[in-house]
Amino acid sequence: MTAQRTQIQADAAQHAERTVETITRVAFREQRDDGRGQLAYEPRLMVKLLIYAYAVGIFSSRKIAQALDDLVHAGKVRYAGISNLLAYQLARSLGRSEVLGVARFESLQPRYNLLFRQPERELLPLCAEEQVAVIPYNPLAGGLLTGNMLV
Repeated sequence: MTAQRTQIQADAAQHAERTVETITRVAFREQRDDGRGQLAYEPRLMVKLLIYAYAVGIFSSRKIAQALDDLVHAGKVRYAGISNLLAYQLARSLGRSEVLGVARFESLQPRYNLLFRQPERELLPLCAEEQVAVIPYNPLAGGLLTGNMLV
């Protein structure tokens, strides 16, 4: 059991490192056509809101929080956000960021629509209390709520 837990922790740490590397290498470069049919990249000045979409089950809060804090303090990101956290994970992350003294998540992007209303029970009240902005995704349930889909 201990070996399995150690492997999960190692996978989470490796995922966090790859995520931070990808964010810093790609997210802050803007793709443009250089006029010769080739794509060139030029650095962006600042990202106003960076939302980290984490993979379910692989979340290294401390490493991601530290990496996002570095980006906020470097002036590359104004606010950090996260997608797809449960209420306890968000509360834990906010508490850790307060204890560590790093930038906290200022927005949350949960799946939320008339068919999937679980965030109303714990997540939305927590966001209201902690003053975390909520930017829901999937409001039309993939088109199902438009009435134009055949089931």
